[in-house]
Amino acid sequence: PKDDSMERDIMIALLNNATLLLFLSVIYEVTYIVPSRFRRIQPIFSGIFIALICSAVMRMPLTLQSGIVFDTRSILISVAALIFGAIPAFITVAVAAIVRLSMGGVGLLPGIAVIITSALIGLAWRRWLYPKSTKWRCLNVFAMSIVVHAVMLACMLLLPYPDNQNVIRAITMPVMLIYPVASVLLSLLLMHQQELRRMQKQLKQSEERFKLLFDKAPLGYQSLDLDGCFIDVNQQWCDLLGYSRDEV
Repeated sequence: PKDDSMERDIMIALLNNATLLLFLSVIYEVTYIVPSRFRRIQPIFSGIFIALICSAVMRMPLTLQSGIVFDTRSILISVAALIFGAIPAFITVAVAAIVRLSMGGVGLLPGIAVIITSALIGLAWRRWLYPKSTKWRCLNVFAMSIVVHAVMLACMLLLPYPDNQNVIRAITMPVMLIYPVASVLLSLLLMHQQELRRMQKQLKQSEERFKLLFDKAPLGYQSLDLDGCFIDVNQQWCDLLGYSRDEV
């Protein structure tokens, strides 16, 4: 009964912690507000914002015992590396490592190991295993998260004996149940936003190409609504009939 109660407390705490990850989708939207002239440094902005969320997540951990804490940093870092790439991942890793160093305790070494391995696995997955087709991406992210968190459990072996065995026994079930599902849900949200942004960009480019063809056509063109009223005319139309566009 005591073990069941502990497992239930761990699961509730990790679920609460996982809800903070939803702010990552807000970060994704905020980075697109950055003016176009600063788009080259957009990954740096993304990295700073993700690092701030990671810091907040790590400041609300589940404490198993003194110096041994757990949170959802592995989800955040691995998904950020997978979706956002190397620069945001490295910035997040640096900030997360500093935060974990400031917390200290016997869990310091495995905590740093989890931060680094989560980023490396996410980046490796992005480079070699992330499918271009959206068909298998959910399963792919689920598989990545299984690997990330199996490695995370292995990092717990860096704890002194017998704490390492006790910790692994306590967290294995909640971690392997919650973390992969949370990773998939977070990735789905971000991938949906990515696809929406990609479609918006393509639509804007298509509109610009059409406008260029319309305006520069050698013949006069006009666009009318259902009532026969002018919506637009090109410059050749204006030159042929002697009207300015504002008059039309």
